[in-house]
Amino acid sequence: APAHLRLSPRILMRPIRNFAYCTALMATFVINNPHCGQYDINRTRLAATYLENGRYDQALIELRRALREDDDNVTLYLFTALAHMGKGDDLLALESLIDALSIDPAHPDLHNTLRDLSRRTQRYVEVQSQLEELLIEYPASASLLSTLAWTHARQGHDDRAIALFDSATAIDPQLL
Repeated sequence: APAHLRLSPRILMRPIRNFAYCTALMATFVINNPHCGQYDINRTRLAATYLENGRYDQALIELRRALREDDDNVTLYLFTALAHMGKGDDLLALESLIDALSIDPAHPDLHNTLRDLSRRTQRYVEVQSQLEELLIEYPASASLLSTLAWTHARQGHDDRAIALFDSATAIDPQLL
């Protein structure tokens, strides 16, 4: 073969040496800068975007990841409930809302969403049962009492609803 087409081992080794050198340099950089390559993902914002676009499965994936990092974040449970509602998984939505209410029993968005879910699914008895269990842990929660009163009123148990609402307003007159 002509001389210009013959490759010597030294020429063949140049790219390998260059690659090895670059790899070693990059490894040294990463070791010295461990934050390099990490990026801050706001999983809550990403999940909210998925929810807005009706991409409930993707939202649930991000919400599960976010809950592993912050399992006391009521907003994450609320978004999880909304994603389940979007998929038609009403029992899972109820479970998420009850989990959130066990963290923050006075959160108004949780109560509004719980009422919407109850109205849509007509699952007043199940919601009522869950709220009664929460009231054992939070007996002085005016918000829980008020929502429980609402479930009784929706079922036509007016006397019980009035008594519960009176108890709620005695704890928090702002409910009026």
